[in-house]
Amino acid sequence: MRFAGFWIRFWAHWIDFIAWNAVEYGLEWGITKVLNLDALGEQIAGVALTLLIVYLYYVEIPVRKRTTPGKRLFGVRVFDRNTGMPFSRKQAIVRTASYLLSYAPAGAGFLMVLFHPSKLALHDLIAGTASLRKVKEVSGPTVPLRTA
Repeated sequence: MRFAGFWIRFWAHWIDFIAWNAVEYGLEWGITKVLNLDALGEQIAGVALTLLIVYLYYVEIPVRKRTTPGKRLFGVRVFDRNTGMPFSRKQAIVRTASYLLSYAPAGAGFLMVLFHPSKLALHDLIAGTASLRKVKEVSGPTVPLRTA
């Protein structure tokens, strides 16, 4: 295992963002159509659904699976930074809430991964977590092949 770098985390985060937004918008559309809600009702339903789905997607799934679906595609898992053990629900909640700080200003908290020696983002530092990536072993010759 090694620390997951910026680009792997970037693409995993976008996949996660698209996935949970698709679920949220689909559910929101269905609920507002079935219940025939007015504009205020739609807003309230939208906020409630967003909070519920973000909680399930970024807290419950990672606590159980040690990763989100987007991170899983890239072999990235999240761990407690101090122990190397699975992280707690409390850490997952703090990590998720800290995403707001990582986004502001202009995603600087995410960009920290580029410069931090352990590739930690602001939300990792706050929550005491680290994203690690399983490295596939390369088989084959240990010296470069010569071409004629």
